[in-house]
Amino acid sequence: MLNIVHTTDLHGHSSILKKLPKPSEDVILLDSGDAILGSCTVFRFKEPIFEEMNLANLSAMTMGNREFSYFPRVLEGRIKAIKFPMLSANFHSTKDYIHLRDFIVVEKAGFRIGITGLSPIQFSTRLLLSSIACGYFEDYVKAMKAIEAKLKEQSDYIILLSHSGLKEDMEIAKECGFINLILAGHSHEKFSEPVYVNDTAVCHTGCYGSSYALLKIDMSSKKILSYENVVP
Repeated sequence: MLNIVHTTDLHGHSSILKKLPKPSEDVILLDSGDAILGSCTVFRFKEPIFEEMNLANLSAMTMGNREFSYFPRVLEGRIKAIKFPMLSANFHSTKDYIHLRDFIVVEKAGFRIGITGLSPIQFSTRLLLSSIACGYFEDYVKAMKAIEAKLKEQSDYIILLSHSGLKEDMEIAKECGFINLILAGHSHEKFSEPVYVNDTAVCHTGCYGSSYALLKIDMSSKKILSYENVVP
């Protein structure tokens, strides 16, 4: 059995991070973005919540709109400040010092867990911002389809950390049935139970660190045994 601990949209509310379960052979900690208080243009060179996230020993997070910056060196600093992968399969940088990962694979409970991420689309290649920010955002489904084969080959179970919003998550689940679980944020929704689109489970975990989601997964059947919003 795999235990997944999920947070999202903390927006600087870091106290919950000290109350999360500790990662172990069958426990994994994940975050779906917007952890910081900063923005694309208003920022601090040091984000205190990243230190708390490092101490919590998360396995991965996806880049939310708060983590993104139009200034490439600010984004570089944020990525370097965390000691675990920051993911974004749909942001493509033209600078080789911006090291966002499309996906990672971690082994938990004897299974290979593929974890990918999506960030909210802010501009494409056609806008002036793409040259200022040295990169561009790709369509969500297109980005997922581009890595589908590699994810399926390398993973026994696939998790998407999405910061795309509820409507978009439902569309992604519909079009990308190879994803087993979407752990989502951005729209500040809190589900009391997973919502299924065919065989893909979609879960939104709330905001501001009021609770975290705890999911228990039977890895043999890939079924969610339980889903709970935990208030520490």
